[in-house]
Amino acid sequence: MSDKRHDKRKEHQPASHDAQPANHCEIKWPTVYPVRIEPAPGDAQKYASEQLYKKKQLRLARCLNFITAGAAVVGLFGLGFLYTQINVMRGQLSEARDEMRLSERPWIGIADEPKAFDVGPITFDEIGNAKVDYSIKMRNFSNSAAQNIVPNAFLLITEDLKFVTQKREESCNERYVGHSQRDMGYLLFPGRERVLQESSSVFPRSDMTSAGWNGKFEAYVVGCIGYRDQFGYLYHTSFTYWLVDPATYRPIEFSVVPNSKIASGSFDIWHSGHFVDLGAPPKAN
Repeated sequence: MSDKRHDKRKEHQPASHDAQPANHCEIKWPTVYPVRIEPAPGDAQKYASEQLYKKKQLRLARCLNFITAGAAVVGLFGLGFLYTQINVMRGQLSEARDEMRLSERPWIGIADEPKAFDVGPITFDEIGNAKVDYSIKMRNFSNSAAQNIVPNAFLLITEDLKFVTQKREESCNERYVGHSQRDMGYLLFPGRERVLQESSSVFPRSDMTSAGWNGKFEAYVVGCIGYRDQFGYLYHTSFTYWLVDPATYRPIEFSVVPNSKIASGSFDIWHSGHFVDLGAPPKAN
């Protein structure tokens, strides 16, 4: 039985002289030949034409860029010029508006008649405090109505002229006339109508520190009239009066004596007495 199996294995061994399969083929590679491509006779001219066209296009693009940049610069200059002109026109309009306002503004001052600013005698109490009673008659010298008219005045016993000027300027402060007085004051139309304000002022003895070389004092009354136009602009008319001898127009000098009175002399306008301003725009409440 072992012999039969051995013989069977022999039958399956391939023979060394067997033929190739029927579909077997060999690959034959093609021969490679070197090739050199020579440019055609018109290629060089065509390339030169293309390069020339590209250069022209670049040159044209640069020119267009320069033109665009120039137009942008001109446009910016034009906008700047237009902005400047608009600011100039605004300034001209503002000036024209101010000129029209000033030409139509009210002018309130002390009336041009005798006793328009009347000051009584100076009286000193037991410790030397000075007091005066005064009345101010005001008139509208313009062609426009004035409102919120508030006058005030202060007595000064001093020889210090800087102090007099300072107190006159302070009398036009908002504490007395101006922003806080929008709902107060008189209304005065143009014409012969007058408004009379009566009040008094006290100057304490402790503030009488600026005597003259001879130890005597002079008396001044400084004040201000605040008023508004129909647009709410605030104006001031300030004034300064001093006690003088009516015969010589020389200032009267005196000593402070408690429980006494200075009845001689009269208050007349000081040489740098009245001032007016151009007005201030209204403030928000």
